Order: sequence, then C-alpha cells, then structure tokens
Amino acid sequence: MSKGLGLVIFGGLLILVIIAFVTITDSGQSMWDHVLSDDQIEKQEFYGYDLNDPKQRRLLNLQNRVAFDLSVAISPYGDVIRNPTEQLSQEYQATLNFLENRLSFQAEQNLITQFLEMRKSFEEWVKSSRNGKANFIARRLPVGPEFDQSSLRVKLVMDAQADAWGLIPLQDNIPAANESFVESLALSNPDLALEENRSSVFEEIGKFRGISAQGVEDIAYSYFRASLVDEIYYDAGFVLEEEAKMDLSLNDFAWDAEALSLGLDDLGDTGPFLAKLAVSELPRTGDSLTISYGDQKRNFICVEQMSDLNSSDVQFLRGKDVAAFLKNLSESIEKQDLGFSASVVESTTLAFSPDVSRLPVSFPSFQSSSPVLSFSDELVEPLKAFHKERKNEDVFAEPARTLASMVAFRSKDFFDATKPPDEARMRSYFERNKEFFDLPPPPPLLKPEANATSVPPEGEQGPVGQNETNATGEVDLLPALVPDADLNVTKTKELAFEDVREEVRQRIIEGDRINAERDAQGEARKRALDFLIAVNDLGDELRAKYSSYDQLLDSVELNKLIEDARGVRVPVDFSEKEMEDLVRVHGLEKKAVLEEVASLTEKKFFSRSRKTRDGFAVFLLKGKKEKGPGSFADASFSVLFQEYARQLRSDQFVKLADRTLEGLQGDNNTSLPSLGLKVEIERRNDRLARGYFDGVNRRIGSQFEKLQEEREVISSAERESNATKDQLERKEAIDAEIEVIREKQADVNKEMGLVMRLSEACSNLTPDGKWSELERTENSSFFVRLKKVYTLRAGELDASEIESRAGDLQFARAQRGRDLLLRDIISRELEEKE
Repeated sequence: MSKGLGLVIFGGLLILVIIAFVTITDSGQSMWDHVLSDDQIEKQEFYGYDLNDPKQRRLLNLQNRVAFDLSVAISPYGDVIRNPTEQLSQEYQATLNFLENRLSFQAEQNLITQFLEMRKSFEEWVKSSRNGKANFIARRLPVGPEFDQSSLRVKLVMDAQADAWGLIPLQDNIPAANESFVESLALSNPDLALEENRSSVFEEIGKFRGISAQGVEDIAYSYFRASLVDEIYYDAGFVLEEEAKMDLSLNDFAWDAEALSLGLDDLGDTGPFLAKLAVSELPRTGDSLTISYGDQKRNFICVEQMSDLNSSDVQFLRGKDVAAFLKNLSESIEKQDLGFSASVVESTTLAFSPDVSRLPVSFPSFQSSSPVLSFSDELVEPLKAFHKERKNEDVFAEPARTLASMVAFRSKDFFDATKPPDEARMRSYFERNKEFFDLPPPPPLLKPEANATSVPPEGEQGPVGQNETNATGEVDLLPALVPDADLNVTKTKELAFEDVREEVRQRIIEGDRINAERDAQGEARKRALDFLIAVNDLGDELRAKYSSYDQLLDSVELNKLIEDARGVRVPVDFSEKEMEDLVRVHGLEKKAVLEEVASLTEKKFFSRSRKTRDGFAVFLLKGKKEKGPGSFADASFSVLFQEYARQLRSDQFVKLADRTLEGLQGDNNTSLPSLGLKVEIERRNDRLARGYFDGVNRRIGSQFEKLQEEREVISSAERESNATKDQLERKEAIDAEIEVIREKQADVNKEMGLVMRLSEACSNLTPDGKWSELERTENSSFFVRLKKVYTLRAGELDASEIESRAGDLQFARAQRGRDLLLRDIISRELEEKE
C-alpha cells in the first residue's frame, strides 16, 4: 500500500472516530462532558492521591477489588465495619436457629449436615481476624461505596506510615520479606502456599480484572506490607489476667427475676374509626344510607321484605328492634366488601373500621336520609389538626419541584416525504431487482359444466381412430381445454414488469419511507447537537447582557436559536417522585436524564442532548420550587389516615406503658397486670435457662416427630388406596394436633427469647425487687426486676481459658484504639489539604 493511500484511509477512519466520539450523548463520556462540566472539579488530596480524580479513583478501587479477591484487603474502621459485622453475625445466628428448630421437628440427615456445616462456618467467622471479617463481608454483603472508601483510606494511611518508617521498601527484593509474604497469603488461603497455585490464582484474577498476573502479585505484596503496619495498631491493647478471670466469673451467678413485655397488640382495637352510626330509634321502611368509599358508591335501603327489584340499591331487613337493624345492616355492608368493616360497639352504635391496605385516596362520605340515623364526623377534625402539625414533613409537604423547558427536536419535523416514483424509476428498479420477485399465481382453470361436452363447440366431431393396444380407458382432457399446451415441453413464463408493477411501486415507497425516517432522525440529532454548541457558546454573552435569569431564558437570542434549529419548547414540571412517570410520558431512556435536569443551575442551565421516543431533546432550566407546607385539601386520605392511626396508636401505647410502669412501681405491685407476656426465672443464668428451653424443645420435637411418622404411615396407605376409615379420621386428628404443637412451639420460642433477654440483663440490675423499664421502642416496652442473686459453685479456671479470654478482651480494646487513631489521622490529613 502506498504512503499516500494509507494517509487517505487513516484520515477517513479518523473522521469516522471523531464523528462517533462527538455523537455519544446518551450514555458514556464524550467531548460534551467536558463542554458541559463545571469549570474545575474540586480536588481531594489524600497522601498524594486525588480521591476526586476519576482515573486515580478507578486505579485505587481496582487495587482494592483485587485485594478483596485475594482476601488480603485492610479492614475499614468504626461503624463502617461494625454494622455489617453485626448484620452477618445475626444472619448466621438466625440461620442456625432456623435449622435447629427444623431439627427439633424432623431430624433428617441433610438437615443435620447443613446445620453442622453452618455452625462450623460460623465458628470460623467468629474466630477470624478483623481483616478476615472485612474480606468475608466484602464478598458476601452489598456493602456499598462507604465500605470500600473507608478500607481504601486505611490502606493509604498504612502505606504512608510504612514509607515514613522505611518499612520493606517496595523497590527492594528482600528474601525474608518474600517468605513472610507467602506465609501471609497461605493464612488467608492455604492453597496459595504452593507457587503453582499462586500463579494460577494470580492469572485468573488478572484476567477477570483486566491486569497482568504480575500486577496482581504486586498489589498483594503492597497490601501485605500495609498489613504489617496494621498489626502494630492491633498490638495496642493490654489486659491484666485478673480482668479476664473477673470477666469469666460473670457466668458464676444465677438469678431470681421477672420480666413483662408489652406490645402494640396489647392495645386491642382502639381505632381510629372512619365514622360511627348512632341509631336513636328503629328507622322506618325506606330509610336509606349512602356510602361513597373510593370509586365505590352504595345506597343501603331498609325494607320489611326483600324484593327482586332491578336496582343498584342494596336492600337489608329492617328488623324488629334497633339491635336487629344494626346486625342486618353490618352483615349487608360486610357482603359488599367495600374495603371496611362494620361492627356494633355499643348497643345503638355501629363503628366502621377500614382495611388499611385498601384505603382510598379521596375522603369517604357517609350520609343518611333519616334523622334517627346519625353519622358522627369524628375523624375529619382530628385529621385536620394532625395535618396542621405535620404539614411541613416530607410525607405531607409539597415536594421540591423542577421547572424546565424540553427543547424537542422531533424526527417527524424533519421527515421529507418523497414523491411517488415515476415510470422510469419503477422500471429501472424492476430490472435491477428482477430476481427478487415471484411470478404472480396463474389464473384458475375453467372447469366444464356437468352437462357440457368435453370438446370445443366449434366444428364437427372428426373420425375416431383405432385405440392403441397399450392405451388406458381414461383420457386426459387438459390438452383439449388448453389448445396451446404441449405435452412434451414445460414452458416457464418470463416475468414481465406489468406482472409486478404495483409491488414494485410499494417496495420503492417503503424504502423511501425508511430512508426518510433515518435521515430525519439523523437530522434531529444534528440539530440538537448544533443547538447545544450554540447555547454553550452564547451562555456567557447572555449572562453578561441580562441581569436576571428569567430575562435570559426569554431572550430574543435564545428564542431565535430555538426557532432556527426548528426546536419545539415543551414545558416540564416534576418532583423527585414523579420522575419515573415523566420518563414514560416523554419516552426518555432512563430516570438519570431527569436527575441531570434537576441538578441544573442558573450557571449551567442546559442539559446534554438526550434521546427521546420522538427524536432528541435538550432541557433548559426555568426555575426551581422549594419544598413547602402541604395543603389539607390536597392531602391523600390513605396517607393521612395511616400516619394519623400510627401516631394515635403510638401515643396510646406510650400512655399504656407509663400506666403499667407506674402500677408496677407502686405499693401494690405484688401482682402483674393482665396485659403483656410475663416470664420468670428462678436460680438460673442464661446458660441454665437455655438448657431448660433446649429440653422443652426436645420434648416438643419428639412429640412432633411421632405424629409425623404416624401421619406418614396413613398417607402411604392412602396413596396405595389401603387406608381405612379410622385411619383417615385419625389423620385429620393428627393434623389438628400438629397445628397445636406448632403454636406451642411458637409460644415457647417467644418465651425463650424474653427469658434470654432477662437473664442477660440481670448482671446490670440491682437485686432490690423493684421494677424498672429496661427498654422502650415505638412498638414495645420491656420491664424487669431482679429479686435475688445466687453464687454458683465454680471449679478452678483453666489457664488456657483465662489466656483465651484475655486475648479477646485485649483485641477488643485494640480495635477501639485503632479506630480512634485512624479517625484522627484521616481527619487531620483531609483538613490539612483543605
């Protein structure tokens, strides 16, 4: 290839790449990201790295991901690691409890194996180091960017410390350090002790992360070096042997104690009600009630006798007295399934309670045609007062809104409908594409009538010749019907233009339409990009010329740009909650488009070019409306009622808990109140209490297993059609007994949880026999009292047990010290750069 030709081809490819690069506007990065970006991204320097630089951040994140792949990453600090650690521990414990309960019902081998494997994994998790837990968490939980960033910053701190101390310089090859590096890898994964295994793992991770195997090893070595510094932080704890002994002796006590737990269920059905219907006397026949609830409306008519009238009215019997009237009316309302229930709360009053999952958006309406039927509107005023107090909260407030103009460049506005093809173009198209057309189907053959002869009507019949000896008695009449047919030659008719004239015309029209649509879309894209460039170039001039943003937005220059580009302004007004709906309405590709519009400012008042269902669009910010107090008239009844009911029950529960505590702490506190769940322990600690409940669960599990076995025998006979009547009856009884056992098991588990909470709290209580409230949440309250403390006779503590406990306490103290030091170092480093 000549040099000149190579330059031509290279130039063409370069232009193609530039065009493709420029037109990337809907996803990814393009030159417009720089055109539309802020003047300068604020730097965040941290030990020589700019954490706001995308390139540096991607490189650091890649290194951290590789470290997590190898389980050699450095643990974050503070709650960033503490919260997911507790979460995973709880998930482990919940799974173990679930499997343990299953085993108490049905001791199958696969469940036993699963339980043992899970318990072994949990024990390894508990014994693992803090860094080991961090690596495990990163692979198992969706930890989010905060976890990664915290781990990354700790790694950079350790790197800086190592550099300052001159610890194992990365550019030096130190054999002893290399041996320690391999040993540390083997601790995280025993398979990595062998060189061939390490090479294979490094290569696989490198392929997955897009780097070389040597790069993976370099990253792992860097994290090994940082971990040596991290170990120094963990050596900062110190515990005396006597502290470990005292901590172990906490289990040498037993307690006499009681506990009471209250929950929302103890409130009963206290409302609020939608409305109440008071009946002063028995209504007359024909009196009615009209109820509108959401999109449903019913008219209930009181009658003496049910009739078959073709009407939408709902009839119910009047009854002989008020009690019968209320009973018949409530049953009639229940049958309509309107989304609320009706129940008699007093001898002459009917209360309407809603199904909270079916609350309407609009306020319900209850009306009566008779003065003896009176609806109490007891809900509206409390809802008004409640809304007035909370009208500025997010649930009721008018949300912040973004006002913008979508300058739409619609493909249809640039669609050029071509003229119908002329004769010459059609014939030319036919000649070029003749092989792609099929012959039209031949016309159907004329069938002879039943009484007609099989020869043409013209002329007389000629003489009949002698039949050949090998001729059959049947004669083929096709040649007689088609005189030009040749029995020995099959002719293929040549395709003529006139045979497919209409098809040619339609094909050309369809092709022109497709080309015109493609050209229109391309033109719409080009107009949008040209408009974007023009607005960007004109922005500073407009800001300098006009004193207010409103003047800039309605300026002659901007309007002329839109008009010249043949754009169409479409007003857009949305809140964050309405983004998804607006994306569908305007045919946008994703919610991020409107998120970008919401982030616009008067300085950067236009968005990138975005693809829409109809073409392309550029958004111009008009203004923003701040969040404000909501209006009661516009409030959703569903949301308002649910929030009011939640607050009402919460307030009632607080009053119930306060009354209960006051009663328990009074002089007459010898008997517990009738509400709530009560438990008591005598001469037990948490270990003894757990042993007691384990025994109870085993007995329940044994009963359940026996019933299951008996039921399986009957089911087997039933499958083989050999079950007797007594067996089938027994099976129903077994099912009922199993249901009772399950309910009993649930009660025992609930009681066990309460007892374990009580026994764990006893070590911090005073044995004075007085009640106190240990814990209160929005939905529950927990009261306890400690009556007596007993010292259990304990044996001599094993030295290894003391050493192990001291190590645990020392490690816990070191963790707290490490977190405090790292928080201080990182804060000071960031403050100095700022």
